[in-house]
Amino acid sequence: MVTEPQPDDSGANTHDRYDWQAAMAAADGLQLYLDALGPNKRLSDDEDRRILCEYHEDWVAMRGGAAELVSAKHRDASMDAYRTVNQLADEGGLAHLFLRWRALKEKPTCRLATSGGLLSGDPQDLEAVTISLREMRLSDKQITVNGEHAALVAKLCTAIHTHGEKHLPPEWKKGMPRRYPLKLKKRKLRASSPCWTSVTA
Repeated sequence: MVTEPQPDDSGANTHDRYDWQAAMAAADGLQLYLDALGPNKRLSDDEDRRILCEYHEDWVAMRGGAAELVSAKHRDASMDAYRTVNQLADEGGLAHLFLRWRALKEKPTCRLATSGGLLSGDPQDLEAVTISLREMRLSDKQITVNGEHAALVAKLCTAIHTHGEKHLPPEWKKGMPRRYPLKLKKRKLRASSPCWTSVTA
C-alpha cells in the first residue's frame, strides 16, 4: 500500500481546507476566552462560552444564551475572490446560513468566514450593508433598509430564493415570484434580518 505512489495529492488539499477551518474555529474560541477574562484576568465561575463544531453550521460561537453561526468557506489560491451576490449566496453559503438562522427562530447572529476575499463592487458593498444591519440589531434598533442598501438587499433576497429554494420558509415560497418587488423585499428584510458579516482570514 505505502510503496505504491499515489496518482495525486488531493488528500493534502482537503486536509489543508479542514486545517484552515479548524484554525479559524480555534481563533474564535481564543477570542471567546479572551473576552471572558475579567479585569483580574481570571474566568468567573458563571462563564459559559464555547465553540460548538459541525452543528447547524461549521461552528457556533456561544456566549451564554447568545450564539453566532459561522459558515467557513476556504477557497484555493487558484480561485478568485467572490465576485457577485449570487456567488456569495451559493458558493459562499449565505443562502444556507440564512435558512439555518430562520430554523433557529431568527435568534443567532451569522457570519461568513472566508479565505477567498470579496471583490470590490456588490460583494464588498453587501459586506458594508451587513455591518450596518448588524449594528442596528445589536443596539436593539428597528432594522430598516435605506435607499442606499435597497438594491443589494433585493439582490440578496433573489439569490437566497434561487439557492435555497427547496428549504425556503413557507411565506417565501407560497405564490412568490422568483424576483421580488423592492417594497416586498424591504418589508421581508425588516421582518427577518440576520446579522451577516463577512471576514477574510
